Amino acid sequence: MKTNLQIVCLILATQIWMGCNDESLGFSSLQCADDVPGSGENCVWEPAANTDGVVRVNSAEDLEIRCNERCAEVDWLAMGGLPGVETIEGLNFLEKAGEISIGSAQDLHTIQGFEGLESLYRLSLSTNQNLEFVKAFPYVDEIASVELSFNIILPDLSMFERVKRIGLKDELLPAQGLVIDSNYALVDLRGMENVEFISAFYIQYNRGMETLDGLESAEELSYLQVDNNPILHSLGSLGETVKRVPLGIRMMNNPLLKRCEVEAFIAGLEEEPEIVELTNLSEEPCD
Repeated sequence: MKTNLQIVCLILATQIWMGCNDESLGFSSLQCADDVPGSGENCVWEPAANTDGVVRVNSAEDLEIRCNERCAEVDWLAMGGLPGVETIEGLNFLEKAGEISIGSAQDLHTIQGFEGLESLYRLSLSTNQNLEFVKAFPYVDEIASVELSFNIILPDLSMFERVKRIGLKDELLPAQGLVIDSNYALVDLRGMENVEFISAFYIQYNRGMETLDGLESAEELSYLQVDNNPILHSLGSLGETVKRVPLGIRMMNNPLLKRCEVEAFIAGLEEEPEIVELTNLSEEPCD
C-alpha cells in the first residue's frame, strides 16, 4: 500500500513539475508539467556562464529552471549526479538536440520520455550503475554517435528498437558510431533488430556478453572492433547478416570466440576489409 506522501507525489507529478523524494520511501522522479510533444517554445536552451556551452542539470532545481524556459532545442544537455533521483521522464517538448548525456547518476533506475525528440546527434549514457530501464527517444531513427559505458545492470538494448542508422557513412575515419563498453549485464545485442547501418562499432569489456545475436538487419558496418569480452563465444546473427566491413575488423582477447568462426565470417564478406587483426581467440575447431 502506498503511503500518503507517495500518493501525493504521484498525483502532483501529473500536474506540476516536481522532484518528489523521500529516502525512506525510495521514491523520486523528475519531470515537467504539461509536458507533451509540440509544446516547446521556438528557442534554444542557453547554458549558464562558465559551463563550456553545456546545459547542465544536476538537481531538481536545475530542471525546474529548464521546465519554465521550455525551449524545443538544445545544443548539449548534460544530466548528472542527480542524488536521490530514480526516474527521469518527460522532456517531451524537446524536438532537437545536438547531444544528450546522462552520467554518474548513481540512483537512476529509469529513463523514459523525450517523445517529441526527432533529431539527436549524439547520445551518451555512462556510469549509471543502477540504470535498468530505458524507454525513451521513440521517434529518433538516426544518431551519429552513441556511447553506452559502465551501466552495469542494463539488461538489453531495447532503447534502439526504432533506430535504423548509427554513425555517418561518408566518414573516411569513422570516429562516430556505437560504443558498448563495460555493460556487464548485457548478454547479446537484443533490441538492435531494426538497425541497418553502423559506422564504427566497438564492443568491449562486457563481462556477460555471450553472443552478438540481435543485429539482424545491418548489412554494413564501416568498422568493427570486438575486444576483451571474456565469455563471448559466438558472432550470432551479426556473423550471418553483415556483408560489408570495409575499413577493418579487429577481434582481440575474446578467449572463447573461435578463430575459425571469425575467419569464415570474414571470408564471406563482399570485399576484404582494409585491416584484419585477430589475436587471443579460441583455437578450438568449428563443427
